[in-house]
Amino acid sequence: MEKKSIVINLNDENFEKEVIRSKVLFMVNFGAEWSGLFHIMTPVIEALAIKFKGQVKMGNLDIDNNTKISARYGIISVPLLLFFEDGEIVQQIFGAISRKELSEKISSLLKK
Repeated sequence: MEKKSIVINLNDENFEKEVIRSKVLFMVNFGAEWSGLFHIMTPVIEALAIKFKGQVKMGNLDIDNNTKISARYGIISVPLLLFFEDGEIVQQIFGAISRKELSEKISSLLKK
């Protein structure tokens, strides 16, 4: 039996409801199937979604299949992590980042 991920698959249709209206910090991993770094970040994000469950929501958005959201935020390079709080971007990270660094960044955002 395949384990169900707690990382949300985001798209043009559910982005507003899931991310913008979220009551907690939400980290969106913008990527694409062709991006090696996107695939490298996937297990990092899966692990941190478990670690920060209940405090932070996390989701993946494929920019090639969700052009409305990609255009809305001017996404031209992946992977890109955007952190949303109360519907606003509060932090961004370009490229791949280690699990330790990302965990520290999330912890610092939660302490604000």
